[in-house]
Amino acid sequence: MALVERTRTIRQSYQDWRLYRTYEEIYEINAGGQVIGMGPIFLEVFGAITRRLDDLHQRNSFCGKLLDTLNIRTEFQPIEPLEITERASPITTVWFPAQSQQCTEEILRGGILTDLVSVRYMVEDILRLYPLPAPQRLVVHPWTHLLNQPIYRPNWDMTLEQARRVALYNYSSPLFLGNTQLHHLIKRIYELIKENKVYFFNAVPLDWSTPEADMSDWKDRLPWDHRYAPNDPRQPRFCAIMYHPDSQVLQWDYNFGHGVSLYLREAYEHERDPEARREDRKWSETLSRELFEMFPDALPNIHYQMCNHLDLDEYCRFIFGCKVIEVLRHGPCGYNGGT
Repeated sequence: MALVERTRTIRQSYQDWRLYRTYEEIYEINAGGQVIGMGPIFLEVFGAITRRLDDLHQRNSFCGKLLDTLNIRTEFQPIEPLEITERASPITTVWFPAQSQQCTEEILRGGILTDLVSVRYMVEDILRLYPLPAPQRLVVHPWTHLLNQPIYRPNWDMTLEQARRVALYNYSSPLFLGNTQLHHLIKRIYELIKENKVYFFNAVPLDWSTPEADMSDWKDRLPWDHRYAPNDPRQPRFCAIMYHPDSQVLQWDYNFGHGVSLYLREAYEHERDPEARREDRKWSETLSRELFEMFPDALPNIHYQMCNHLDLDEYCRFIFGCKVIEVLRHGPCGYNGGT
C-alpha cells in the first residue's frame, strides 16, 4: 500500500456529501447499540454551519443560498509514515458565501429565515437518509424538540427580531454541540441557577407538569448498587457524586426533575480531582460521553424549556440581568467558563 506524501483534499457539495456517510459519523452509538448523541462528522459539519450563520446574522448578513453554495472540504493530514486508509486523520471544514451587509431590514429578515429553513431541512434530510431502528425513534433525542416544538419553527410572518431569536434557538441547540461545548452549556445554566434557584426551577419545569420535557426519572437511570445505601461510599462513582463532601447542592433538590441540571454540574466539578483534570485535557469529553449515555434527553429538555419559558419573560431579564439568548450565545454576565 502506497504511503501518502501530501495532504489529500476532497471537496463536495452538500448533495454529494450526504450520500456517502456512515451511521458512526452521523450518530454516537454506545456499546449496546443505542444512539446517545450525534457523531463526530455531523457535529463538525453542522456545528461549523450554525456557528458561521449565527456570526453572519449578528453582523446583519446572511447566506440565502445555503443548499446551492455549501462546500464541504475533507482533508486527510499525513503523519509520516501514513497509509491513507488506516491512519489518516480527516479534518472537515465548510464554506459558503455571505450576502452583502448593505441590505434592507426586510431582505435581512427573509435571508435569516431562508438560512434557518435550509439548516432544518438538512437535519431532516440526514435523519431520513440514516433512519434509526424503530424502538429508538420513541426516545427523546437531541433533535426531537428542535424539529417538533413550535418554539423552534420559523414562520414567514415573523419580524426581524423574532427571526433572529428563533434562529439562535436553533443554532444553540444541543444537537449541534460537541461534548466540550455541552459542558460549557451546563456551566452557563448553573450560573443562572446560582443567581436565583427558586425562580429558575419554577420557570424551567422538568417534571410531570410538562410531559414533553419530564426528567422526574433521572435518578433511576443512575447505576445504583442496591446492596448498599444510597450514600454508601461503595456506590458506583456516578451515584457517589450526589453525596460528594464538597457539594453545595441540597439533597432535597435531587428529588425533582430539575435536580438533573444540578447533578450534571456536580459531575463535572467532583467526579475527578483538579490535578487529574489538569493532566488530562480530554477528561471533559470522556465524562460528557458517559453522562449523556445516561441522560441523552437532559440538555435538549433544559434548552427547550429555557427557550420556551424564559426568553420573553421580562421578569427573567430583571432577575438575571440578561436575555436568555445572550446566555445561550455567550453566558450570563460575569461568566468566564469558556464558550
